Amino acid sequence: MVHRPLATLLVFASVGVVAQAGAAVSSDPVLASTHGGETLARRNRFLPWHPIEKGRPLPADSELSCSTGCTVRTLDGSTLTLDPGTHISVSQTTFVPMGGMFAALGRRFELVVQPKRPEV
Repeated sequence: MVHRPLATLLVFASVGVVAQAGAAVSSDPVLASTHGGETLARRNRFLPWHPIEKGRPLPADSELSCSTGCTVRTLDGSTLTLDPGTHISVSQTTFVPMGGMFAALGRRFELVVQPKRPEV
């Protein structure tokens, strides 16, 4: 008697896990468009730069450099337009206080400023 409800419960639990895994959507921002030119990305600051195509996700701790400008789209549909020569880094997902007891998940984009070397 106990075996039938237990077996039914296990089937429902496994179907729920499969449904959740199939519905998982990446929360990483995506490179929405480029304006030609060279667009480079790297997984973190210790790895070499590589070309990136439109539609590719930008995981946490990655960096993006757009020589002629580009557009990044976040999970909620917000658009970040980058000017030519911009270099940004994408932070981990973090809680953003919304006032009172409310908070939302969000990403921080940091503008990376390269120090200029003196001309010789």
